[in-house]
Amino acid sequence: MHRPLILGSVLVAVGGLAVTRVHNLESELARISAAPAPSPQVPAGVMLQLTELGDGLTMALSELDSLRGDAEIQAAEFAEQHLATFQSSYGEMAALERELASLKQAYETLLLSSNNRERDDLSANEKDDLLRAELQAQLQLALNSLRAEEQHRWEGLSQTVNATSTRMAQVDGEMASLGQRMMTVSPQMRWSEMVAPTVRLEGSTTVGSGVILESTPHPDGRGHQTLLLTAWHVVRDIQSNGTNDKLPVPVEIRRQQGSRFEIGRLLAKNVDLDAALLILQTREPVMHGAHLASRSALASMQIFDEVYAVGCPLGNDPIPTQGELLDLGHVLDKTSYWMISAPTYIGNSGGGIFDGQERRLMAIFSKIYTHGTFRPTIIPHMGLASPLGAVYDWLETEGVATIQESDDGETARIVVTRKSDDTALTSAESVERR
Repeated sequence: MHRPLILGSVLVAVGGLAVTRVHNLESELARISAAPAPSPQVPAGVMLQLTELGDGLTMALSELDSLRGDAEIQAAEFAEQHLATFQSSYGEMAALERELASLKQAYETLLLSSNNRERDDLSANEKDDLLRAELQAQLQLALNSLRAEEQHRWEGLSQTVNATSTRMAQVDGEMASLGQRMMTVSPQMRWSEMVAPTVRLEGSTTVGSGVILESTPHPDGRGHQTLLLTAWHVVRDIQSNGTNDKLPVPVEIRRQQGSRFEIGRLLAKNVDLDAALLILQTREPVMHGAHLASRSALASMQIFDEVYAVGCPLGNDPIPTQGELLDLGHVLDKTSYWMISAPTYIGNSGGGIFDGQERRLMAIFSKIYTHGTFRPTIIPHMGLASPLGAVYDWLETEGVATIQESDDGETARIVVTRKSDDTALTSAESVERR
């Protein structure tokens, strides 16, 4: 509302500045006129010029004096005219402001009076209802605020709990992995879980391998029962080409100090699968037995997985060789085998194929690829093994045993359901492997 006054002041200042500049010019001309007269030695021509210049200065001073009067008059008229206009505009604006303020005050007074009249017109019950509604609205707002704050806190707590749980799971996994690596790199652990359960089966003219399983309490409560898995053709060759299935099978269990010799009796055989299940005649437990892989662990195996083949090649003590899974479905003579690259040789038949990471028994070694007919060449890195999944199916289908898995689903156990002294052998097909 004060902008007109400011503009008027500016205009007055401009007019004053013009008058001031005229005064300054006049003072300068007067200073020049008052300068001392030239000395008599000045030439006549120069003296004439100075005289003419003095006359011009006198005329200029006269004109400046006239201009000064005109400028003062014009400045006064200009200031008077515009200041009157500005003062008029400012007065009108101030009046409008006062009028608006008055109207605003009257409106507020009228509104307050109307609200008071409405409240005065309400009955006591209506006033109570109105007060109760206002209180409920305030309480509802407070409750909503508390709920929003509680929800925010709960979400933050849930995020913290979830993050903590995730980290704990990661730590558990890292600890399990670390423990796994520590156990895996232990030579003693590898020896006790893969080499020690591997045994040598030897006849008068042949030698092969087998795998001792963990000893369990005997069903009759006296002593322990120990099973052995091997290849059928190893048992067949030891028993004089399989003409008498009841003949004992000599078993040499290699220990860290010396050997232990036991007798194995045939419980069941499968010619097509080239697998045989034996039971040791002793009731004494065997210290080291192989851990069997569960069906889910077998199903999780993939090409390139690390494996160990442990057997007694050429009649030697158990020897481990390392390799990888090459094929999970190599079909030969209508039978599906696993192919491995771990080096094997004559005498590995019946030995175990172990998971390189978990050291669980995964398959029973069956045969080696050869090339040529006149003088066949053995291909040691192309071995075939019967997977335990097929062995489990055979044992359960024939009613020889049931397969029980551990609580964690990682390992399994063969529980014999057929007696070894009064039950005929199974799968006595005429086609036999060599």
